[in-house]
Amino acid sequence: MSKPDRQVGAPEIRPLDLAQGDGTGAQRPSEPEEGSPMRPSTLIRSLWLALALLLVLSAPVWALRFVVLSDTQGPDAKQAVNLPVLQEVQERVLALEPRPSFAMVTGDLVQVGGEQDRRTHFEEWKVAMRPFTDAGIRVWPVVGNHDLYVNQIYNFQYRWVQDAFQKAFADLPQNGPDDYEGLAYAFEDPASNSFFAVLDTYHIPKSMEAISYVRQGHIRDEQTLWLAEKLAATPARHRFVFGHNPVYSPQGPMQSCIGNWCDLWQVMNEGGARIYFCGHDHLYSRRLVTAGSLPEATSTMLQVICPTSGGKPRPLDKVAVSDPSWHLWSGHGFLVVDVQGATVSVTAWGKGPQGWERIDGFDVTAH
Repeated sequence: MSKPDRQVGAPEIRPLDLAQGDGTGAQRPSEPEEGSPMRPSTLIRSLWLALALLLVLSAPVWALRFVVLSDTQGPDAKQAVNLPVLQEVQERVLALEPRPSFAMVTGDLVQVGGEQDRRTHFEEWKVAMRPFTDAGIRVWPVVGNHDLYVNQIYNFQYRWVQDAFQKAFADLPQNGPDDYEGLAYAFEDPASNSFFAVLDTYHIPKSMEAISYVRQGHIRDEQTLWLAEKLAATPARHRFVFGHNPVYSPQGPMQSCIGNWCDLWQVMNEGGARIYFCGHDHLYSRRLVTAGSLPEATSTMLQVICPTSGGKPRPLDKVAVSDPSWHLWSGHGFLVVDVQGATVSVTAWGKGPQGWERIDGFDVTAH
């Protein structure tokens, strides 16, 4: 991946690690007698304590930290969730200091949502996410195309599987458009002055038993109108939107900004959203769409595709674009998002040939 820019419009890269104090509360050593030289051991202890205090005082305290995962599905229905990869990601997240308040998972939770005998795999996924929930990290799921498949039938998504998804996640906010309860929803975090909206990019209407799969997904008017109303009503400074499918895909122009997807981008622009997080493409990408560069781009906004946390990564030689402005990377990974004051800091972590590494990082400042 090309080296990220450090200029307006391509947000500034920030340092990798957060300085953390040891938190031991150790007492200061006793003062030496007047006129006596300080022993080397005492001097060293004093210097270490001074350094620890400096680190504690300089460590940033975030108003909100959350993580973004995507595509946790396994290789087949027998392994609906890719537990080895997901557990490795969870270990990395749980080692963060401070820990995140919640995890957003942008779709394709499982390889297939349902079986032909009407069993589903959503409870299996909820069990796989217990390392987060047991640690007090709330999990917010987003529906993806794989979550609506029936095993061995991959060219349709089914209404009964969508109903099962809604039932499995009945504790999600029920404030979406009619028939989108728990599929499209919104919530706020007043402490960080943040608003969050989740979209359903594969909704199956009540009148249909199934829909044909299309890779770019679909967004209908009722959802864009709902999002526009929510964005207009919120007083939040930071506004984040999440969906499974990219609006702009590095897979090629035929999968970018088609029909209502252009309307969605314009709604997010005009509603003050700063970042659209998504998955689906099984790679990492940071795409900055500047104001005026496209008809639907009324303001500058970022699209960030989260790397897969389970599904097979897509090789970059299979991607249609080579423009370095896409900031592409392939592998398993996750995102860490920190909100403090007017600034949102995003760090992308991925597992490369040498192990886990920071693959990208940038700041976005709200006006």
